[in-house]
Amino acid sequence: MVEGITEFLPISSTLHILLIKHLTDLQVDQPKLLLVCIQFSAILAVLWYFLPKIKWLLSGVVKGNLVARKVLLALCVAFFPLALIGFLFGTTLQNSLLNVYSISLALILGGILIIVVELKKPAPLVKNFEQITYQDALKIGLMQILALIPGAS
Repeated sequence: MVEGITEFLPISSTLHILLIKHLTDLQVDQPKLLLVCIQFSAILAVLWYFLPKIKWLLSGVVKGNLVARKVLLALCVAFFPLALIGFLFGTTLQNSLLNVYSISLALILGGILIIVVELKKPAPLVKNFEQITYQDALKIGLMQILALIPGAS
């Protein structure tokens, strides 16, 4: 429940789990199962929020809408860098960075970055997702690689 409520805030779900485990001395037999259960509500929240866009995208692709197909291809371009780096180095990153200290540091640095960006208030380059270019999608995908760092997502 906590995860679903805080999904749209810059709060790390991985840090939630580690802090709860650390502060309560919670013994978890299957930590990956706990992680999946906790993040399931976050996935549902995101799906619910984007449901109209997902419906538009899927029906548009099926009906041959060129804009919908372009957006789907851009999503694939954005996904590729994260998938590739995650496949190649995901386990190494998780094993070396999955601790309270590195996650807290990632959360603090991420918070500072959010504050700096908010203070600068750069003008959006893309007003809606239908305008995204493949180059923008690739940039988004490259930045998503940071999400592999526990606490940075």
